[in-house]
Amino acid sequence: MTYKIVLFQSTYEGSQQEGVATGSSIATVLATDADQTGSVSAAVEYSLISGAVSYFNIDPSTGVITNNIVLVSVAMQCSLSFV
Repeated sequence: MTYKIVLFQSTYEGSQQEGVATGSSIATVLATDADQTGSVSAAVEYSLISGAVSYFNIDPSTGVITNNIVLVSVAMQCSLSFV
């Protein structure tokens, strides 16, 4: 049986202070898959597929979201949604 991947939270929020260096952590997305531990179908891989993907990066194995640019709060405000 193959199980659906489930996010631990329906909404993840993160923030950074203006001017923080690129590569700084903003938030961490966490999900689980109930398939048998160690099986190929139990692996969870994270990716950004739309929206502000040029501004952010997500580590495919840990779910840590980092910034690809120096964020300036006056000039930019964005939201990421996860499904």
